[in-house]
Amino acid sequence: MSDFAESILREKPDLPVVRGDMPDTWIHGIGSMPIETQLAHTTRPRIAALESLDTLLGSGVFRDVPPPLRFVTPTRTRSCSANTPGGPTWADMPATPTAKPGEETRRRRLPLLLEGFDQKRAYAHKAAELVEPALAERMTALARAVNVDGRRVVVFNPLPWKRDDVVELSWADDTRALTDVASGEVLPAAFDGGRLRFVAKNLPPMGYRTFSASRKQASGLVRADAKMQILQTSCSA
Repeated sequence: MSDFAESILREKPDLPVVRGDMPDTWIHGIGSMPIETQLAHTTRPRIAALESLDTLLGSGVFRDVPPPLRFVTPTRTRSCSANTPGGPTWADMPATPTAKPGEETRRRRLPLLLEGFDQKRAYAHKAAELVEPALAERMTALARAVNVDGRRVVVFNPLPWKRDDVVELSWADDTRALTDVASGEVLPAAFDGGRLRFVAKNLPPMGYRTFSASRKQASGLVRADAKMQILQTSCSA
């Protein structure tokens, strides 16, 4: 497709710009709604993270935690059908094998078809509306329950293995270093435009680490370039 586009654009044609989706819904399936598809792909791992947080907070170690979020998730059979965003193909305008519907039939069926697409969009948006505030509420509860004085950053790892990861969050002051409360290690951080960025190391599986602002000098530096989407770290010997 890019070869055709490049050939056409070399002629500098005066082409109208259509700002919307004009896909083949049967062939492209969920790709015919890229916004909702992206939203669904983002929300699904967050559902697993939310369930992990609910399990952690419900372990009895923490007090004053919110109750687990209860919502019905579709069964595997339903989520793979053409009625939900997980469907491999989506039904288009119905037609018999021998004849296509006439204009009058299409006119009557069109509202039903559009309503079906709106239902698919609502599926993805509703899931995000349930999950996002619940995640924020539980992360706030976890941060408050951690027995550390003063401002702190609590990083939760919902995965079943240990890992390092880049952390970015809103921050009020120029902080250049954070202390890992558990290990005492001082980590370099970057502060720019009200955003704090650092690399959280050794996050335990389905667990968390707590970091506090440090006045000590970190043995390295972090350089963040939001425009290039680069977070560069270096450590001195």
